[in-house]
Amino acid sequence: MNYRALVGLLTLLVLSQGCYARVWLKSMRDVKATNQLLRNPGIEQVTKGKAAGWFGWSKGGYVLDGQVKHSGRYSARCEYTGQGIQHGIGQTVTLHQKVPVPILARAWSKAEGVSGAPDNNYSLYLDLEYVDGTPLWGQTAPFST
Repeated sequence: MNYRALVGLLTLLVLSQGCYARVWLKSMRDVKATNQLLRNPGIEQVTKGKAAGWFGWSKGGYVLDGQVKHSGRYSARCEYTGQGIQHGIGQTVTLHQKVPVPILARAWSKAEGVSGAPDNNYSLYLDLEYVDGTPLWGQTAPFST
């Protein structure tokens, strides 16, 4: 397979009502935990009630939850608060790859009160940009509902 070098990566979880999530992003060169590309990947470091290195997506954003979690101390919780308001947690990672190497993005999610067929509205969402400036927007992996 032919790979192209990536300059940057925007990771977003676009979640809807009653969801909890954790995210991992690693280089496929070596998927050991020491090659983690995200800052504060386990959402363990908190500053002023928010996960350090992460931003809330859209108007809905997220809140930290210490009760429901996959592992560690916290998860990011996104609750449905109104029609058409998106929720999520995201982080921008600049890779500046000199040699093209595949990446691996993984996320854990738990949903309550989410129904319907899996789609991009409840998914791991990636916007990528190659070194030459070519975008590859909207790469998604829908979660089960």
